[in-house]
Amino acid sequence: MRTKEELDVLHERAVALRRAGKSRREIREILGPMSNSTLDRALQGTPPPDWTRRPNAKDEARATARELRVQGRDYEEIAKHLAVSKSSVSLWVRDLPVPPRLSHEEIRRRAAEGARSSSDSWMSPESHGTT
Repeated sequence: MRTKEELDVLHERAVALRRAGKSRREIREILGPMSNSTLDRALQGTPPPDWTRRPNAKDEARATARELRVQGRDYEEIAKHLAVSKSSVSLWVRDLPVPPRLSHEEIRRRAAEGARSSSDSWMSPESHGTT
């Protein structure tokens, strides 16, 4: 068990190393063996360096999904356009207001667009690997 003074010194050194951009593993290597809970207490309130943060893999897809939803597209259209699952689309846009219902003309237009694009890809030799 470490004394209060030892923990204070450990805290100061760990925070200084963290601010210098060191990872938890590097800090442990420099300061010597310690439990995870001791290191947690030593680093409490000190944010990790930016280089350790991982960007979300689909940030661009999320932004595009939100734009498409604002334009009135439904989950299925967005999911197909972005090649992601409907559940992902739902998570990304659920805080946006539900778009107004489409007019019959708009429904027919979108259905015709979908039929054309699916029949074009179905009939194209490239989609079957033949030329």
